[in-house]
Amino acid sequence: MSKALIYFCKIVMGRLLGLLFYALGTWGIVNARAWIYFGFCIAASLAGGLVLLVAAPGALAARNTISPDTPLWDRIILRLYWVLSFFGIYLIAGIEADSSAKPDVCFGIGMLLCLLAVCPQIAALAVNPFLESSARVQTDRQQTVVDAGVYRVVRHPVYSSVILWCISVSLVFPTPFVRLTAVVTAILIVVRTALEDVLLRENLAGYREYAERTRWRLIPFIW
Repeated sequence: MSKALIYFCKIVMGRLLGLLFYALGTWGIVNARAWIYFGFCIAASLAGGLVLLVAAPGALAARNTISPDTPLWDRIILRLYWVLSFFGIYLIAGIEADSSAKPDVCFGIGMLLCLLAVCPQIAALAVNPFLESSARVQTDRQQTVVDAGVYRVVRHPVYSSVILWCISVSLVFPTPFVRLTAVVTAILIVVRTALEDVLLRENLAGYREYAERTRWRLIPFIW
């Protein structure tokens, strides 16, 4: 089985495990809001993954490995991020869930943001063959600066997707500790963005010039 297909399966399994952790938190009672949200996440992972398996299998394959030369700070942030965003936040959402809660305007806005969050990530994977899961300079793969497509707007579009997701999940599951977990996740991503930007400026040829052309790291006109 190719690395790209393995990564695709991992992402889909991650979404299914998110639903499982939510159900564990609710003791098996999954309300309409959760079914819609997880149904969308699973469908989006399947559709987006299948498109990328055909259009950009190299990018998916690259994300399947954490290289030994990944900095320690990134290994720590990655593990915290995975635990919080794939499992922890959904277990918390389940524990705090109101089984009688129905979709409302807040939920609708959250789902719209969830849909929008998918777009930069797929767009980035489509044009960047160096988009590994870990933050490092890929000298073994002759990494070059990618400044096409969505990278003309922000330097870290996948992290922009995560920030959008943090906002969306806070609206889909609007409970205190879900929001707190989303804030912590967003802070981790902001810190990672800053550290990775320094790493690339200092070690990747052409990145300083690219950063001067594309000023915004995560959010256009803000940062």
